[in-house]
Amino acid sequence: MTIQRQYSLPNCKLVLQGLSSETATTTSGRPLLSMVTNVECHLAGQKMPLTGGRAFLDSLVLAVSDYAQGYLSGIRHLIHRDRRQQTGLVQIEQVGDNLHRLTVQPEAEPAEVQAIDLTTVQFFDLVEAIDQMVADAQTLPDLAPKLEPLSRRYVVSQEPIAKRAAPAAIGVTGLAAAAALLFYTRPRNTLDEYLELHTLVEKVQTTETLPYFIFRLMRGAYVFENLAYLELRYTPYLRTPEHLSQSERIELMQSIVEVVGKASHVGEYPIVTSQILCMHTRLPYEVNRAIVDLAAQMPQYVCGIDLAGGDNHYGARMDEYIELYSYARSLGINTTGHLYETPDGCHPELLPYLMRIGHGIQIPLKHPELLPQVAKQGQCLEVCPTTYLKTGTLQNLHQLKVVFDRCFEAGVDIAICTDNAGLHNVRLPFEYETLLTHDIIGFRELQACQEAAFRHAFAWKHQQRPESILSNILRSEQPEQPERLELNVVR
Repeated sequence: MTIQRQYSLPNCKLVLQGLSSETATTTSGRPLLSMVTNVECHLAGQKMPLTGGRAFLDSLVLAVSDYAQGYLSGIRHLIHRDRRQQTGLVQIEQVGDNLHRLTVQPEAEPAEVQAIDLTTVQFFDLVEAIDQMVADAQTLPDLAPKLEPLSRRYVVSQEPIAKRAAPAAIGVTGLAAAAALLFYTRPRNTLDEYLELHTLVEKVQTTETLPYFIFRLMRGAYVFENLAYLELRYTPYLRTPEHLSQSERIELMQSIVEVVGKASHVGEYPIVTSQILCMHTRLPYEVNRAIVDLAAQMPQYVCGIDLAGGDNHYGARMDEYIELYSYARSLGINTTGHLYETPDGCHPELLPYLMRIGHGIQIPLKHPELLPQVAKQGQCLEVCPTTYLKTGTLQNLHQLKVVFDRCFEAGVDIAICTDNAGLHNVRLPFEYETLLTHDIIGFRELQACQEAAFRHAFAWKHQQRPESILSNILRSEQPEQPERLELNVVR
């Protein structure tokens, strides 16, 4: 029996046909495809697919993986890895700022060489299709790109870590992501070290590549976390090209917001989404002011502003940040800010300007006298449990019990959140489960936190939570119960 597997993205569809060996066994309901008879790679804008057999597929996987890592890191593959096991049927080269030429040599004469130019978005859809195939345990289990360390002589030591480590950070393939997982998820000694990881993808999240990142984020949020609402929080200025002038980069921020806004509306993964634009401690006043103005100008995509970069760096510029937040509130912009996350980030003068407090755990831990004020102002703490272990802020999760207990007692709302699930391998259901199994909160407290999250969500326009809306729909669809009939029998 012929087995067919298909891996589809908006700009690419990878189709495999093959057979299962006589000795192949599987415990799942899907048959194991262990031998390939034909491969088709359909690319948007091309009338005919690229076709071939196992040799073509092996070469395609290796070429795409190698090129993607070189493209994203800036370290081109002058490296001569052991090529004895590959045919070299597929080559990829950059032919423009946003153009990549895929060349396929014929497996047999007299076929002609095929050359196709892909945009960056099209290329990353090809990367994703291959990623899906490699991750499929029921398809070619022997197919696995070899992950080899880069020789020291090819690395320019002066390059920042963000540039050198970017390929593994975004996961060029599932296997590459797995290989790097231990490095990126290990705990850091300080918040600054932790935040450095978040800079890894800034330089590769451009207008061309952002749709790829957003698609994967939305898919993961819907499939793995079952989210109904999502706020995308980032600094648009840091996604613009560094070689441009400050004024040119400020101009480009609008296109970044538009790309993120359009890419986040994925029909097959229906989630209510909006953006929170982050000012940043690394940026000058003029850029942060432009970010506030942009948030006001684009309410169709933006629901609020934030301040990123570590709350321990606010002190010297506190007057400036207060002015920016006051300006934002005057424009009717929702505000949140990373504050009271660490003992060095306690700045009470900024509290009156925030509608939500990013983290804020030091208030119940070190400054519980502020809890009545927070409750009176109706502010909500955004608590990310696992983050505090990774930043070294807390030594163990049980310290959070004090945070939750004191906040509940004072009437302060808490929303349970998570930081960058894709980079740190921590998703929201895991945070819930961790808090419950460590007896930090119970199910009633968890429900209270979930209700608080929707009450304080900047772009959730409904009066009810999703499950309440669904319950009302189900109740309206239930058939009416027939009236009870009573029969009186006379003998």
